[in-house]
Amino acid sequence: MAPVKQQGNTTSNLNGCLLLQVLPTEIHVHILTFLRAYDLSAVQLSCKYFHDHTLTETIVKHFAEHVYPEELTNGYDTPMVHPDSETKMSYQHLRNMEMLVVARVLSRPEPVTGFYVSKSWCRTALKWLELQQEELQREAQQHNSTSNHHHSKKKKKMSKKQQRIRNRRLSDAHPPWPNVNSELLCPHSNLKGENNSKSARARRKLLDKQAWKVLKKIYPESTALDSANGECLQCALEQETDRKADLDRLEAQKAERRQPLSCPIVRGIYTRSRGVPINCLKPTTATTDSSSPAMAGATLLSPITCPLVPGLYHAIPRAWLHQWRRYLKQGGEKPPCAPDSTALLCHAHRLPLIPPHLEAYLYGETSNLLSTTSATSTTSPVAVAASPSTPSRAGTETGLTNAVGRPIGTMASITSTPNSNTPTMDRAMVDSLRAAGMSPADVASQRMAMMTLERQNSNNVMQQQTQEQLVLTNNEQLDRENGVVVEIITEEEYEALSKWWPKIHSSFVVRFAVSEETTRSISTFDSFSSASIAWSTPPCRECDASSRSQCCDLHVRNRARSKMGGSNAKKKSSGTKKKGHTVPAKLEY
Repeated sequence: MAPVKQQGNTTSNLNGCLLLQVLPTEIHVHILTFLRAYDLSAVQLSCKYFHDHTLTETIVKHFAEHVYPEELTNGYDTPMVHPDSETKMSYQHLRNMEMLVVARVLSRPEPVTGFYVSKSWCRTALKWLELQQEELQREAQQHNSTSNHHHSKKKKKMSKKQQRIRNRRLSDAHPPWPNVNSELLCPHSNLKGENNSKSARARRKLLDKQAWKVLKKIYPESTALDSANGECLQCALEQETDRKADLDRLEAQKAERRQPLSCPIVRGIYTRSRGVPINCLKPTTATTDSSSPAMAGATLLSPITCPLVPGLYHAIPRAWLHQWRRYLKQGGEKPPCAPDSTALLCHAHRLPLIPPHLEAYLYGETSNLLSTTSATSTTSPVAVAASPSTPSRAGTETGLTNAVGRPIGTMASITSTPNSNTPTMDRAMVDSLRAAGMSPADVASQRMAMMTLERQNSNNVMQQQTQEQLVLTNNEQLDRENGVVVEIITEEEYEALSKWWPKIHSSFVVRFAVSEETTRSISTFDSFSSASIAWSTPPCRECDASSRSQCCDLHVRNRARSKMGGSNAKKKSSGTKKKGHTVPAKLEY
């Protein structure tokens, strides 16, 4: 039965070949032109009937004249596109034609409307086509050199550098994927939305309808994305829903983060800028200038005048409070830790170090907690004492106002001489104002008012700039003079603040009590009150609480330097001679 079955299969194959031969050539050409060059080469190997040069040439010419536009296939059989143009027409010509068509389609200018194509796919395709063209030219050169070997001279060998450049060139080129728009598709097989127009232009390229049809012919698995349809609406709705959900989540996190501000006591700490609770300050009294020479001796003998009312207080590092306020305002990955003052402990004795600015404030040496303790002048930041000069006769023709009392003219029409602050006006404007009926007395009075306003505006600008510079300078000076800058809060404020960290049962804090003692003078029999400050933990008086203790210069001498660098290092490590003695080499870090 087996030989009979094999004979039946052979008979059926012969009948199929006979049926193919019966069909007209036009039908074969019409059917085969739906395939690409790779598919046609496989068909050519499957049957002897299709391995016909006449049929192959007919198919290639049909592609060039009817399937693709003539302006895209013009010159496909020239030596520039197909180096071995003298051979018979084959499917290699068709492959070169396809590469030429793709390159010309992708090089067209973008229209206003059309079909979208991925720019990444275009770059990959052009790089792959360039590599294929180089390989064809290299094969043609090798074939020509082999055929004309006895006529040609020995070629110069390529250098290693040229070989490396040649190998690296287009080393990452790979064939383009079948779907030209796979990177532009959303999960719903529509055009994926972009964040902005710039990102969309960087990822998309527009082709006209004819170019898209040609590209679709060569890559039939591609998805058409018409620019008239726009981006996917379902994806836009999902993005809007996600955006609203994110906004709601952020609002919920913000409300939860700012929940401590619902307590008035905690809100007072959050909005504080002076570092001291204002309600715990003593009423203002007449103060003396301790920097004057006359009051220098009296200041040393005067009792302690603490600006705080008697009570229990805490010293919290300003860095922690700044981090906590920043977290409440802007948020962050994680909230700050519980209020802790371990940064004030010295490394040698593990005792608290009292910052100099806090000690100076508690003992009445400074009037502001966040002020520096250096001997600086306490004059006002801006002192402008410019008395208005007597208006001259020539200057009485400026400074006019309208009916509602506002000055007439702009700042551009007012100029000042180098040696005076007297503004002047253009002569034409003065003549026009005189023609309007303005008297010289009114002109002079309004001129003086304008001068006053200008001086006030300039003083305000100068004061604002100077205050900003003073704040920056004051903070830098505080950091230089103090290892840790602190702020003062009351016992009630500390308890209200600690409630928001219920898991923390214990933490180190610097606590001090302010009390008043009444004493009587023996010489004058007058009674006066002095403040006493008691610390919960005795402070360390042996270590330096300023920032100078944290600054150290490390000098390292490497006497074994000759072991590190060889003979040259030995020469350098031997040192330099100065006046009969040798100075050892040293390294500074």
